[in-house]
Amino acid sequence: MKKLELRYIGRDSFSRPVYEAEGKLYVDVDSREGWAPKIHTKYGNNFDGEPDVPIREDVAVEFILGRDLWDKGKSIRERQMPDTGETLLDGSAPEKKRQVMKVTLYQVIPERDNEHLLFASFCRVKQRCGGRVPAESYGVVYSGELDIGTPEEAFVIFNAYHPEGHNGHSMSVSDVLELTDSEGRSEFYSREQRAK
Repeated sequence: MKKLELRYIGRDSFSRPVYEAEGKLYVDVDSREGWAPKIHTKYGNNFDGEPDVPIREDVAVEFILGRDLWDKGKSIRERQMPDTGETLLDGSAPEKKRQVMKVTLYQVIPERDNEHLLFASFCRVKQRCGGRVPAESYGVVYSGELDIGTPEEAFVIFNAYHPEGHNGHSMSVSDVLELTDSEGRSEFYSREQRAK
């Protein structure tokens, strides 16, 4: 039996839990407690896209961060404390002292997406673009100051709280996060690895 490992990435604009596995987006269309999950692909692999094809019945589903349930009221990200030590950004920076940092979130702009990079894994983005991040396909969807200590906390914020001024979708696998400290030093991150 094939196993599908689903990593929770947030709720779409219809409050449906969205998961990612191997660069593909999936949605649980009936996320009630006590009910079996009904997992579908997302049409066009778009975070806010409609549910598309249901997964086959012979596929076993494993929820990596747990299943997000409507009955619980809050999403996984809202229930999760940022300082749990759980790694949400693979290869992320070590724990830093909390401080107000300039945070910039870059997302693929659909109108510029000639390479079909939106919601592709960051590794796939670089593979498709000769090992580089194609800045011409990205735009700034948030730039402001946040009181954070780690990239993981920024990930939680951009999936659960959407700060004022954020005009993109919940943070996803193709996005690039820039953190700038008080001395003007910037570091770049994706959900999968430190962006280089």
